Amino acid sequence: MNKKQLFEKAKAEGIEELEIFESTNKKTSLDIFEQNVDHFTISDTTTWKVRGVYQGQMGKVIVEDGSDFDFIIDAIKENATAITSSDEQEIYAGDEHYPTIQKRNNTCFQASSAKKVQLMKTLERELLESDARIAQVMEASYVESCSQVSITNSKGLCLAKENQWTMLGACVLAKDKDDFKSASEVELIEDLDAFDLSDFVKRLKEKAVSKLHAVSVHSGHYPIIIDRSAMAQLLQCVFAQFHGDQAAKGISLLSCALQQSIFDEKVTLIDDPLLPQGVNCTPFDDEGVACQRKVIVDHGVLLQFFHNLKSSKKMQAETKGNGFHGSIDYTNFYMENGDQEVDELIKQMDRGIIVTDLAGLHAGWNAITTQFSIQASGFFVEHGKIAYPINLFTIAGNFLKLMKQVDGIGNDLKHYPSGIGAPSVLFPNIAISGS
Repeated sequence: MNKKQLFEKAKAEGIEELEIFESTNKKTSLDIFEQNVDHFTISDTTTWKVRGVYQGQMGKVIVEDGSDFDFIIDAIKENATAITSSDEQEIYAGDEHYPTIQKRNNTCFQASSAKKVQLMKTLERELLESDARIAQVMEASYVESCSQVSITNSKGLCLAKENQWTMLGACVLAKDKDDFKSASEVELIEDLDAFDLSDFVKRLKEKAVSKLHAVSVHSGHYPIIIDRSAMAQLLQCVFAQFHGDQAAKGISLLSCALQQSIFDEKVTLIDDPLLPQGVNCTPFDDEGVACQRKVIVDHGVLLQFFHNLKSSKKMQAETKGNGFHGSIDYTNFYMENGDQEVDELIKQMDRGIIVTDLAGLHAGWNAITTQFSIQASGFFVEHGKIAYPINLFTIAGNFLKLMKQVDGIGNDLKHYPSGIGAPSVLFPNIAISGS
């Protein structure tokens, strides 16, 4: 795309301000099934998101052909004239300083395709050989992505960034007599040679076989540990309550709760675009705003919402770089680590339930009220020790209310490929519907 030429043509056509957001993504994905390459795809795509101010309104268009200037300009005009909202939008002039992202040395991209295929074949084979009860490897997948983004606008802003990540995962089926259980595991890696395949196999194998011969649990109220993976899923659901646009519209239950205690004082929530081990590290957002580390909830007190330029103006707040995909999103969003070993939480609970898996989360979650009723599985704890696996029970409650009573937070924080991180959390009393 000849950007200078597009700027000149747009100005001649009455477009007052213009911005070009160019995004290139190179992605490799492969799946292994029964030692065969079941799927192998290499893609390389570039898109341009162009937006401009025409007659006081913002028009936008997304194209894969950056050379058709007439279409781009006509689409911006048509889009802008169709908008009747009075919400103020702007082309951002930029910030004085932008943070430096610690560059990762991801060597996976230099490895040959044959080496990646062999690694995944070895992973599948070792999973099957790890235990006689591992009946099948249902999935063994490898994905790597390299994205490059540039923002150029008529106010002189010119930014560029690159982000790389590599992830592999597997799902296995464990069988013993007439009982079947599945389990999956994913991991972000940066070096194929440094990847601890044996440890990955051991963790996934133990996760699967530990679920075998699960029994039902009686309905009632129990102290419950929600383990870190399940807790990360719940945090992803509750993110909407911290969404600046939702708060500005009064949709969020937390709209009027700034500087108030909303959670137990043990709970601190952070969004950190500079997190060294985070998957969504970025120096600026899609609007060209410099990203900053933000404490959203500090020891239970709500300090701020996530904002883009539009919502920050509505709420007279500072935007700190969360304008993504035309809306608002987190970067690396997580609950701060606690100071207790998970074994200590189990001993403290004495008798209760550990929730390890949640199913049908979005169907069982009310985004407006944070009320939830979700099918779950996990383990029953007696005398401070894991006694046996349990399944087919429903966990129910209100998440915002639940977070006001926390008995302990583990020190096992893990950051997941979703961009959400969490430790395990002990709650004193949650309703369970079982047998």
